[in-house]
Amino acid sequence: MANYLFTDVVADPTLIQSFDPASDQIVFGSTVSAADVAVAVAGSAVSFTVGSDSITVPMDFIAITTSNVIFN
Repeated sequence: MANYLFTDVVADPTLIQSFDPASDQIVFGSTVSAADVAVAVAGSAVSFTVGSDSITVPMDFIAITTSNVIFN
């Protein structure tokens, strides 16, 4: 299980290339609420955007759960 901080992935998108939605987590910091995040399908991946920062995660949209997308 790996935890990927949104801000770390924004700085280095290669960190999330091997994301496994069954065991890994995308973690948004305490200053970000779910209402702040825009989620979109990007081909066979999912894009998460907060303000002007965006990451693309190699996972199906239907794989998003409360276990793999976390808000602290």
